[in-house]
Amino acid sequence: MGEKDLGNGQPETVRSVADDVNDLALAADEKKLVRKLDLYIIPLIMALYLFSFLDRVNIGNARLYGLEEDLNLSSQQFQISVSILFVTYLLFEVPSNLHELALRVGYLFVSAALAGAVGGLLAYGIGHMEGVQGMRGWRWVFIIEGLPSVVLAVVTFFALPNDAQTAYFLTKEERALMEVRRGREYGSTEQFNTKDMNRAFLDWKVWAFSIAQFGVDTMLYGFSTFLPTIINSLGKWTAAEVQLLTIPCYFVGAAVYMVAAFLSDRTQQRGLFCVIFGAVSVIGYGVLLADVPSGVHYFGCFLVAAGLYVVVGLPLAWLPTNSPRYGKRTTATGLQLTLGNCAGIMSAFIYPIADKPRYIRGHGVTLGMVGFGTVIYAFMWWWYRRENSRRDAGIVKEKYRNLDEEEMKELGDDSPHYRFTSYLSSGECNRRDVDAITHVVLVQVKPDISAVERRSAFEEFYALKNKCLNAEGKPYIKSIIGGKDNSPEGLQDGITHVFIVEFEKSADRDYYVKDDAAHKAFVETLKGAVVKVQVVDFTPYRL
Repeated sequence: MGEKDLGNGQPETVRSVADDVNDLALAADEKKLVRKLDLYIIPLIMALYLFSFLDRVNIGNARLYGLEEDLNLSSQQFQISVSILFVTYLLFEVPSNLHELALRVGYLFVSAALAGAVGGLLAYGIGHMEGVQGMRGWRWVFIIEGLPSVVLAVVTFFALPNDAQTAYFLTKEERALMEVRRGREYGSTEQFNTKDMNRAFLDWKVWAFSIAQFGVDTMLYGFSTFLPTIINSLGKWTAAEVQLLTIPCYFVGAAVYMVAAFLSDRTQQRGLFCVIFGAVSVIGYGVLLADVPSGVHYFGCFLVAAGLYVVVGLPLAWLPTNSPRYGKRTTATGLQLTLGNCAGIMSAFIYPIADKPRYIRGHGVTLGMVGFGTVIYAFMWWWYRRENSRRDAGIVKEKYRNLDEEEMKELGDDSPHYRFTSYLSSGECNRRDVDAITHVVLVQVKPDISAVERRSAFEEFYALKNKCLNAEGKPYIKSIIGGKDNSPEGLQDGITHVFIVEFEKSADRDYYVKDDAAHKAFVETLKGAVVKVQVVDFTPYRL
């Protein structure tokens, strides 16, 4: 196809599908974009989480260096000092997450494992600072392990962007591709509204995940805070030796989690890994409860750590993945984290010093809570698979039968067209169907066009959905998405906007490729309304 004049003196080329695919790959390949986002964002976030978690649990390390004796704390007072952090922490949990995407949040929990390992190693070294500047070793634990959090807070203020538009490291093409990725998710919206928020509060699935998170977080905070105390009771070691003995447990937890997270993403399975590794931690606590030699008890600590970060971290990626609506997703994640972190208050009281050396109460309570959470995850795994099968079979609630496509999308995960992620066969995908093909149109709106002219042009553009017919005389375009709520008034002058033309199946897209009139129509309908139109074909990358 040749050049087309848009009526403003600027030629526009609409080319072959192969050329367009190559152009998009050169401009902003999606895999490269994901790697770039990971490179710039994930290390900083992981560092923040690592040191904030280190601050949260290093009181367990400081305990071995005389904290309670120096401050004349009773066992109960020490437990209160451990739990008081979570009171203020919880007060701000839901509000702080209302406007945050929960993307890749589960991966951060490897930082919690590394925090334990780093904390043990630092505590071992800091223990040799006993008496330096006239201060006890436990004071140096708090000073040295707390400083990085303060420094990182300042760095993050300047280095971490709020969104794609403020990301200094993204090119113009990469920002456009970010919009494509967001628009590809069924029922997705980046607009926060109270209706979606209320749906989160009323959704039993959100509460099921939140309650399960409470159960497994009991293990997270109990194990992370009291592991030095537990190991100290298994034999006669110095405080420094105990700190070293905690490190291998955390490294095993981090390594297992990285492998499990990789396999979970490759197979797109969440529930299976939650159930398997939840069971591993339950077995670990069973070993700690058993009347066996101390060496076997220490092995039980490794089993607990092996399952800990998987069963705690993966659900924090599982629930948001199944909540496509922005308001519901962020509210659900906030509730999940809030209720989960309530376990931090309880876990502070289940390992009183009076229960040493076996700490039967603490191990028993934690085993029960982890087992309870694992059972919930097993049920959700089963329910998601069952619901997907029902929707594939066309079983739809009566109240949804007469809704149009846009109304269906507003339902988010309640829509009969949505498919949940728990177990994905080769024909399923948690975003749009793997066979779905999109056609992308990048548009820059004229700054001097009137509102009437703009609306007329874009209404004609949206109407193409019903005008492009196949050989049987049926429309082959499933939807055209673009603009702010598909409203031309929402388009900003001078900004490249992404419009996504979606086809029901590959055969429809193939028909469009052969339809030269349709290619021309996409440009002709927008003539005079835009500065530039770039037509690009794009096959979705499976996330």
